[in-house]
Amino acid sequence: HAEQRARAAERDVVGRLAIGYIRPDAHVELLSPILRALHERYPSLELSLSYMSSSDQWRAIRDWQLDVGLAYGSPPAAMNLAWEQLQDSSLTGVLVADDHPLATAPSVHLSEVASFPFMIFPRELNPGSYDQILDSLTERGITPTAIQEGVSMSLNVTTRPRDHAWTLSNHALASNDVPARTVFRPFEDDPIPFWLALVWRRYEESPLVPLFLAVAREVRDAVPPPEQPVSGLADLRSAAPNAI
Repeated sequence: HAEQRARAAERDVVGRLAIGYIRPDAHVELLSPILRALHERYPSLELSLSYMSSSDQWRAIRDWQLDVGLAYGSPPAAMNLAWEQLQDSSLTGVLVADDHPLATAPSVHLSEVASFPFMIFPRELNPGSYDQILDSLTERGITPTAIQEGVSMSLNVTTRPRDHAWTLSNHALASNDVPARTVFRPFEDDPIPFWLALVWRRYEESPLVPLFLAVAREVRDAVPPPEQPVSGLADLRSAAPNAI
């Protein structure tokens, strides 16, 4: 009887939860089951989905426009937001144009691309992740000779790398929406830390946010890291029929 009362209470949960997410073409294997589990457990809960950069999500959460976010890296301490890692997205390879001298190599060492221009998102989009990536390269003896801004905060390469430029990626990110004539090559060096994080207000008053966090943690612990994830915004919409 206690279990039946608990299920009835879950069905009675109502309200609206505003969720931000970083990329519609990646991490669907994680976000879709989260949304599906939320809908199954709390069928009267309305979910509002917004596709935003990490920095936009942090500001929207701080300003009470979002309740929770799925963003890359960790928010600045000054924003006083809470966060925890949801999925390891460590960078394990490089993206280069198909005419790059290393494009046909089965794998590369970072020292082999060090002399070529390095593409990364502008620092102001995410200072923490930007510094973390450059510090990780420095630890591996790599000091990029030039930095081109041709990559979004979500490490989505928006244009085919030119002038033998390169950027960092991993198998999962590189399997989604890369420009034509761009190839991924794994590197032999240690992975560079990068992660997808759950973000929320540190002093949260809404009872809906803890419900979302609990479901997200359950799914995170049950879903293995993908090699080649499925993708598509339609998958997110279909996961929760009451999402808008």
